[in-house]
Amino acid sequence: MLDDVIVERGLNKNSFRAQAHFKWQQTNLEEEVANGTFFIIKSSQFSIRYQKSTKATKVPSNIIDSEVGVGTNETANKELKELGFNGNFEYAKPTSLVKFLTKMGFWAKNDIVVLDFFAGSGTTLDAIIQLNADENYHQCILCQINEANICTKVTYERNKRVMNGYTDSKGNHVEGLGNSLKYYRTAFVGKNKPKEATDEDKLTLSKKAGCLLALAENTLYEQKSTDFYQIYSDEKGHSTAIYFQEDGAAYDEFLKEVESIGGKRTVYVFSWGTADEFRSDFEMMKDVTVKSIPQPILDIYKSLNQ
Repeated sequence: MLDDVIVERGLNKNSFRAQAHFKWQQTNLEEEVANGTFFIIKSSQFSIRYQKSTKATKVPSNIIDSEVGVGTNETANKELKELGFNGNFEYAKPTSLVKFLTKMGFWAKNDIVVLDFFAGSGTTLDAIIQLNADENYHQCILCQINEANICTKVTYERNKRVMNGYTDSKGNHVEGLGNSLKYYRTAFVGKNKPKEATDEDKLTLSKKAGCLLALAENTLYEQKSTDFYQIYSDEKGHSTAIYFQEDGAAYDEFLKEVESIGGKRTVYVFSWGTADEFRSDFEMMKDVTVKSIPQPILDIYKSLNQ
């Protein structure tokens, strides 16, 4: 049994039983092994060392030190004031708290995606930008209803200042921390009900759906848009190309466009089936991944054509 060798000294369970002292109980040992911990024996004295897996998670304490900023709504409002925003936000949180929660041992990687459905004054994104200043590559998605223009005037504006730089309450210039920011507004698509949708409504929906696919691929910058296809890219040379029409009149043009882009490319081609039927069209191009348009989007197309 493994519990017979996790001892401070002793060659086996019988020869040095009197001097042996168990470091872990069997249940602890089995839990560690299950979490990826491995053991190393480096000497004839059977001295054992262990190495925990980098993927193992650490259960956080149920006590958060006051230095983290928990409960300090006053601190959060001071941060907003330094950024040039007046007023008292009742539920604002300090960036120190969000940074602490993000850095807890639940994530071993440095490229996590943080989603905040109730963005409020935008503290979460502010904290992520600060963490990225330490060579992380976290991403953050905020959602906020624009009640009283809070999203436009505070959530978005605050983080734009953090990225680009601002003048604090004492008149000092604070350098921006960089990163990039895209702001999207939700709205109903088309002017008519599905059964009464016009060609214009369908085209608008197609382009909005293409925008969602580009978001999913993290390629946020539109490079080209026609009545048949769209091209998006990111800052690292990754592109997303979407052909969104059943009509194949511009498909050859689309293929030439994809080939001319170069770099890593993700391609979506409209089809009621799968992407398999189109893969051969791109097999001579390097770094191209062909994907099917997601079923929920196709279902919307079907509802417009019934």
